[in-house]
Amino acid sequence: MDTEELIKEVNEIISNEGYSLILYNDDINTFEHVIGCLVSYVDHTQIQAEQCATIVHHKGKCSIKNDNLNKLLALKDVLTKNKLNVNIE
Repeated sequence: MDTEELIKEVNEIISNEGYSLILYNDDINTFEHVIGCLVSYVDHTQIQAEQCATIVHHKGKCSIKNDNLNKLLALKDVLTKNKLNVNIE
């Protein structure tokens, strides 16, 4: 599966709720840490988390969750405390 197919699949899985939580690539975190955080805090399946980590690695960023602003702010706080580089758009 190539990167474009991964992006399409991830975008189909995540529903559109107005705001997006974007995960950005950094060279600090391991794939295992990123995947673990996505599974634990964003409620991704293992496969979703692996796909998002791969997209971030190749494209530099990936939308990991769409929801209302208040929910994303809380999630951003948790992920930031776990050293992930995230922003809300």
